[in-house]
Amino acid sequence: MISDPASHVPVPDAIEEITADWMTAVLRETGVIACRVEDLAVSHFGEGIGMMSFMVRCRPRYDAPRGGEPASLIVKLEPKGEATRKVIEQWRGFEREIRFYREIADVTPLRVPHFYYGAFDAHRAVIVLEDLGHLTVRDQVHGLRDQETLTAVGQIARLHAKYWDSPSLCGFDWIPENEERLTSIDPDAWALFQDVYGLRVGPEAVALGQRLVGQLDWLREEIARRPQTICHGDFRADNLFFGEAGSNDEVVIFDWQVCTRCIGALDVSRLLGGSESEAERIQHFNEVFRVWHEGLQQAGLSDYDIETALADLRLGVLVNLCTPVRILSIWGPDAPGRRGQLLDVIATRMFAFAVEVEAAQRLP
Repeated sequence: MISDPASHVPVPDAIEEITADWMTAVLRETGVIACRVEDLAVSHFGEGIGMMSFMVRCRPRYDAPRGGEPASLIVKLEPKGEATRKVIEQWRGFEREIRFYREIADVTPLRVPHFYYGAFDAHRAVIVLEDLGHLTVRDQVHGLRDQETLTAVGQIARLHAKYWDSPSLCGFDWIPENEERLTSIDPDAWALFQDVYGLRVGPEAVALGQRLVGQLDWLREEIARRPQTICHGDFRADNLFFGEAGSNDEVVIFDWQVCTRCIGALDVSRLLGGSESEAERIQHFNEVFRVWHEGLQQAGLSDYDIETALADLRLGVLVNLCTPVRILSIWGPDAPGRRGQLLDVIATRMFAFAVEVEAAQRLP
């Protein structure tokens, strides 16, 4: 990671370091408050939900509030697990998210959490965000409802359209382009995946995975040929807040640690293949896909026809098949609690979706 020289506040590495004095320094440095935080209640938040961060909720009490001071904030720290922490540092996840909020969030047509503060050094990082606890987060293990999926893809289409094959992408060199990790399957990792999930995903899915392992160079080349845009990169139920229909908070997209430059269909296939139960998806995945495509066309991409979009969707599905294989290699087959449940639904849903949309047709 590159350090953040603009900040003079120490970057905390543990929950004990998030104190009233620390929060006072953070909010004063960014001009959010003029008073002092005299007491700070800190509690765990989102246990088992965030893959690549550790989150706490902070409720400050101010000594002389003038009105408008945030009543509650979310603080993200690097994850506690050594293996996961190593991965997020390698991916420069906190740097990506901080720079997304600083350089992109204010000019995107999306509702994202308000960003108060962010800083990072070689081995520590922190982000302070708006607390959206009054909104609803759906459990990815349980899955999204039809209308929530439709709303979410309609929103992400606005981001995709804004940066679709745009020269402005060159100005975001901190966002990796077609990063190799997205299309990497280590042979040992695939062998482990096949051993753990082979019976659950079925022979057709296993055969597809085996073909994909032998065509990863082709996959990278094919993605590089397609128009690029800014993608969320981890577009799934756990990273979405839902509010009242028609409101500004109808859907709020957060956790931009793995935002990337790739094909827009990467996000759509990630949501459909990971966050909808099979029963929900089979009934309406075409409708969801068309909402995304129509959103792009309404934003001016009139030459992006439905057949080409479907071919890109299948390509995105192939890319996302690498995800559960990679997660299993990091977490292992005995991941406890919700992590194990999450890995199970991602693995089984992704491969079932790949079979459903005939993603094998996209392979040479």
